[in-house]
Amino acid sequence: HDLKTLRRGLEMFGLLLQYHAPRMHHHLSEHGVRADLYATSWFVTLFAGDSSIPVVLALWDQFLLREDPFFVYFVALALLVREEESIMAADEADVMELLRRIKMSDAEEVRRAVQAAEEFDLETPRSFRRQLYRATVQNEANSDVDEMLLTAPCLVLPPQELVKESGKVRFFVIDTRPQEAFVLGALPTAVNLDVASLAREELDAKVAELKKGLAGQHICIMGSDAGGSARVAVSVLIAAHFPRISFLETGFGGLVGLYDKGQL
Repeated sequence: HDLKTLRRGLEMFGLLLQYHAPRMHHHLSEHGVRADLYATSWFVTLFAGDSSIPVVLALWDQFLLREDPFFVYFVALALLVREEESIMAADEADVMELLRRIKMSDAEEVRRAVQAAEEFDLETPRSFRRQLYRATVQNEANSDVDEMLLTAPCLVLPPQELVKESGKVRFFVIDTRPQEAFVLGALPTAVNLDVASLAREELDAKVAELKKGLAGQHICIMGSDAGGSARVAVSVLIAAHFPRISFLETGFGGLVGLYDKGQL
């Protein structure tokens, strides 16, 4: 039970890292460095393993004040992002040693890490926490989570988080349906990226244009359904190191179906 909770939590952390720091996530993946190889002790000991007692007390005060079992994920993310340039510059032989040395040295570093963690938390879709809860706290009751973690190309966004009760769309949408379907009906914030119809040169140019124009935006990739062109687009954008990429779990068809039932 505990090992399953830890494994799922580490896999969810990988998705969180990919969402906020795709370049670093790709670099670590290229070297075969999974989160369980460097972050296990962070989550098991809440950073007590390699930290001084004053640092542990300062950090645990923050954890206790929040009564938030998931805030540790954002602290871990903040520490990794703090060291991103060093990690990117490290070769394969040195990257693991660098990761093992990441820690907070004094109360001021704890304060900065906590502040950065709070910002990352605010900039993360709320559904991440719900999925993390299902993957860890409810791990026995939600066996389907394993399939989600195995197949998810990035953070998975439910339609209820994409569309507000007022009908407004929260995130910028890249709609990968064929252009003729897009013209017949699309979300108001969406742009079309029909990956199936574009030659490689056209696709690369379009992706470069989107990356420049969407800097800082939360982006949701949406296809006709939960597979096909949307997953291809996710792969293309992640390879181009787009940050803040999510994937609509139902696709456009499922979104419309929920709307027609009055569930959005």
